[in-house]
Amino acid sequence: MNILGVSEGFHDAGVCLLRNDRIYFASHSKRSASKSFLNSPYFDYVEENLSDKFIGWPIFLGMGGYDVDNILDKVDPERTQLRISDEDCHPNREGHKIIAQEIYNAYEKNYI
Repeated sequence: MNILGVSEGFHDAGVCLLRNDRIYFASHSKRSASKSFLNSPYFDYVEENLSDKFIGWPIFLGMGGYDVDNILDKVDPERTQLRISDEDCHPNREGHKIIAQEIYNAYEKNYI
């Protein structure tokens, strides 16, 4: 049995083909995800209505923005203190505290 999985929503765009419960092909691309997002109506809406309040907008370093990884990398460029592990780059408890502080600072700047 063949199963094709495609994701283009939140992180990198990706595709995976399983054949008989084994990975036959898998690939991902930040460029594809970026391109999909740039061509979506959501990008235009945020740019026109929310960009001054959107943390890190336009969220791509190459366009002058930043994302959560970039926030954590400023504090921990080696990715050894604020990540779950070497194999899992998601934020750990301390990483979440830094992200929460960044969100609170932006909220305070925009709404208080």
